[in-house]
Amino acid sequence: MGYNKKTNKNLSALAYKILNDVLVFLLIVFSLFLLAEGALPGIISSHLSFLKLTLIIFAVLGLIIFLGRKNDFQFSASDKKNRWITIVAIIFFLILITNSLFKFSPWEILIITPLSCFVSIYFYKILSTF
Repeated sequence: MGYNKKTNKNLSALAYKILNDVLVFLLIVFSLFLLAEGALPGIISSHLSFLKLTLIIFAVLGLIIFLGRKNDFQFSASDKKNRWITIVAIIFFLILITNSLFKFSPWEILIITPLSCFVSIYFYKILSTF
């Protein structure tokens, strides 16, 4: 009862799809943990290290890349822009920045938050040129 090449490719494709689902789940959990940590500092980090979760996410990404290259899976991103996800992400980003600045005075928050946004946009534009 040996495995032939087609069975191996099917198992690899199944593992690839499951790892993609696991990655989505891990990213959702990570963002919810960040949200909970921002709302109540120490509630997550006292029990779980964010470094471990980040390393698990990178390990899953590495396995996805390995299986994708091994089996010549092609990924093509759609050109469809989803505007509401971008708006929600920006609001989430602003809430996290503002929440991390509670010890500052309001005028300092009004200066630091837009500067953080501009720096993030600048890094995004730099990275998108590659």
